[in-house]
Amino acid sequence: EIIMMILEIVVISVCLFLPLRTWLGEGSAVVGMAPVVVAFAVCIVVSVVQSKIFSQDERRVWAYYMTSTPFTAKGQVLSKYYLSIGLSAVAMMWLLLCDSLVPLFTDQPGGGSLIYIAFFFGQTFGRAIEIPFIIRFGEKQGGSYKILFGLGIFFLFIVYLLFGPLPDFSNPDFLEKLISIFSDAQLMSTGLLG
Repeated sequence: EIIMMILEIVVISVCLFLPLRTWLGEGSAVVGMAPVVVAFAVCIVVSVVQSKIFSQDERRVWAYYMTSTPFTAKGQVLSKYYLSIGLSAVAMMWLLLCDSLVPLFTDQPGGGSLIYIAFFFGQTFGRAIEIPFIIRFGEKQGGSYKILFGLGIFFLFIVYLLFGPLPDFSNPDFLEKLISIFSDAQLMSTGLLG
């Protein structure tokens, strides 16, 4: 699983080295969105592997073995936390390395480091919410609780969209401002970090 994750991350990060600015033009929103899309795809790949590290431990034989070791079950849980944050940190460091190498191979300035750091902290926060559910209820039921938690947040977002103050989407100034945010990588990085 970890070897496949590394290969997938390497393949996904190749997208950062494509000369998008030359192909699509200077002001294209796709150029500014490329680091976000790559970071999102890498987070999905790492999340899948992080979820699977718990499924292998749900056998009774493994539970007996872990309770017989000096670290007991607490050490097993701690090692899973370490492995989870280690996988996220390795993926973030790889993306930061790619971000520093992008200007050497293309005409684009890197500029995605804040995006990658923001995704790292977001993924770490998501794991901090998900792992206790997985440990307590198992991988399948823990995933269900995570989905319910996500649906609750989505429901609150929908309620805000229905009853909260919304910007005027028909205003041309709003659309120009939105396009300028997506085309400015530094501004987008700062927004994601916030």
